[in-house]
Amino acid sequence: MFAGVTFAPDVKICFHSQPTEGRQPQEILSDFFSKPYCPIDLIGDDVSSRFSFDVIKPGQSDSFKAGEVTVESVAVKHPGGSLSFRLTYKGRSFCYLSDYEYGGTLDPALRDCLYKSDLTVFDAYFSNDNFIPGWGHSTWEEGVEIWQEAKIKKMAMYHHHIARTDDELDALDATIRAISPSLFVAKDGMEVI
Repeated sequence: MFAGVTFAPDVKICFHSQPTEGRQPQEILSDFFSKPYCPIDLIGDDVSSRFSFDVIKPGQSDSFKAGEVTVESVAVKHPGGSLSFRLTYKGRSFCYLSDYEYGGTLDPALRDCLYKSDLTVFDAYFSNDNFIPGWGHSTWEEGVEIWQEAKIKKMAMYHHHIARTDDELDALDATIRAISPSLFVAKDGMEVI
């Protein structure tokens, strides 16, 4: 947020988000980007004239263009709300599905969003052995189910439980790659082609 582009006079930044627990996106960002958490009042400052907000109605999908990229969002199950995104550029697609609690049934709108994506990054915080309902996260096993149902080409498992060790992540990577080489654990610095 504090990159030079934020302060460039010819740059406009549009936030696409939904209200959370009755609070509008601009109000939430204003809390984070003002004192005592931030040295400057970024949202209330003159910089804010370059910010705009596209507020997505809770539980609804949204679609917009950013240059040549089509961005689609779908509301997903998570305490306080969350959005999943699909970015499509020149016939290739990338989906980001974080902070999502699967619950056993794939919502049709989310299935459509994920369908045949080239790469989906998936919230694999839990395994079936340590799943805690209501936390707003999924299991890697549920990720495999979603990968199959939505016919996703490649799925990177990430957002792992904080107690997972590197050895456990390596073992998980071997387990899911044995299911399919199209499934893998995301790693820092990894490039996926």
